[in-house]
Formats: sequence, C-alpha cells, structure tokens
Amino acid sequence: MEQQQALFYTKQIIEKIDEIDAIYEKTRESGESYDFYKVIEPFANEVQQLASDWQQAIEAVIASRSSYFIGERQVDTVVDNVCKLSVQAFHGSTSFQRFKSYVQSTKFILNSIKRQL
Repeated sequence: MEQQQALFYTKQIIEKIDEIDAIYEKTRESGESYDFYKVIEPFANEVQQLASDWQQAIEAVIASRSSYFIGERQVDTVVDNVCKLSVQAFHGSTSFQRFKSYVQSTKFILNSIKRQL
C-alpha cells in the first residue's frame, strides 16, 4: 500500500515538473508577467502540498525497507527543487541553464525512484 501511494505521488510530481517546465517555456517566450497573489502563490502552494504528500509517502517506503534506495538528502533536494521551480517558472528572467538543470536533475531522481518502486 505504501509503495503504491509513493508511486502514485511520484508520477504526479513528475507530471507537475513537466507542467512547470511548460509554464517556464511559455513565460520565457511571451515575456508575460503574472500576478503573484492570483497565479503564482496558488500554484506554488499546490506544488508544495503535492511535494509534502510525496515526501511523506516516500519516507514511509524508505522506513519500511531494510535497504533503502534513496537517501533523505535526495528526498529533501527533490522537495526543495520542485518548490523553487514552481515559483521560478513564472519569471522569464530566470537563468535558462540553471532552470533546465534543476528540472533535469529532479526528474532524474524521481524517475530513478519510480523504477525502483
């Protein structure tokens, strides 16, 4: 059960990262500005809740296995990166190289977890 829930949240968070990446591409292309309180904050809060749910689910799986496949530091890194990206996506001035690097490294960890679940 724990493993299924962790897999469910892992897939959701990967989809959310793809959505964040698409928002960044659109923002960068259009130069559009977004209202912080109407658009950015609600989206960031939604992502933060998803990241929190994922973290609880994955930590339950780690705790139930004698040999875990990912460290706490990597779990924390994924949560931090996803939350940062959810805000940075709405700012076209965010460094392209840095943004894409965070997206790639976060997705790599998540896809590794997904395979192991």
